[in-house]
Amino acid sequence: MWRLPSSPEVDWAEFFNISYLLNYVSAIAKAYTPGVKITYFCHTLLMEKHDNLPTADITAYMKSFESLISSFRISLPSNIAISIFKDSDIYERNEYFKALESGKEKARIDMQTWPPEKIQDYHRMAHLNIKWDGIEDWTKLTDEQKQGKIEDAGMYEYAATTSLPKIMTTVKAENFVLLFTKANPLMIGIGSTYSSIAKHWVGYGVLEQRRDSFLPRILTPSQLEQSSSLSQVLERVDLIPSLRNFSEIEIFNKHLEFKK
Repeated sequence: MWRLPSSPEVDWAEFFNISYLLNYVSAIAKAYTPGVKITYFCHTLLMEKHDNLPTADITAYMKSFESLISSFRISLPSNIAISIFKDSDIYERNEYFKALESGKEKARIDMQTWPPEKIQDYHRMAHLNIKWDGIEDWTKLTDEQKQGKIEDAGMYEYAATTSLPKIMTTVKAENFVLLFTKANPLMIGIGSTYSSIAKHWVGYGVLEQRRDSFLPRILTPSQLEQSSSLSQVLERVDLIPSLRNFSEIEIFNKHLEFKK
């Protein structure tokens, strides 16, 4: 999220994703009286280690996300609910980081059996996410030291999925149906909007004009950079005065296509 101009607060990406999910479950809620509960799971503590993000930035993001969700709650039917579930809701800081460090050492061993391509994928994502001038100043590290931070981040990401059992225990106890932008063995892939698969928490929301209609798009930081030279207009909105990223929105008057 720190690579976006809207950082550290939510923007139209989160707005579009919430709208998309509500529409996704609306037919279920209409036919099933008990209704539907949408729960967003958010890593908060992990980002301090994995991304070197300042706690204040993480707190600002979560506060703005809760405020955005609250603005939706006002108009929801009684049998649709939205909430946020965080790692810090079930782990004390000391307990969490102790488990994460233990998981990191396990990850170091497990990764020795991985093919190079899988390791490189973890490192690629870590390189994109690390904020070098974040909670600690890593800007003056040598290339070798920076590579070490990237490798650490990859191990932390793996550890977060293997060494924090309370999270999955809670998920199973609640009988959640897990959704994600892309399908995997645990989750159903539904994208992030009708036209995007970029993750909302690291994406930037814009509109794409299609004749007399508008298509919500969530762009990755690299896609946002690629689109910077394209014709666009800023439309005043002032939809949610309490949140600073909703006073205007970027509209592109052509189909957005990006190189992989």
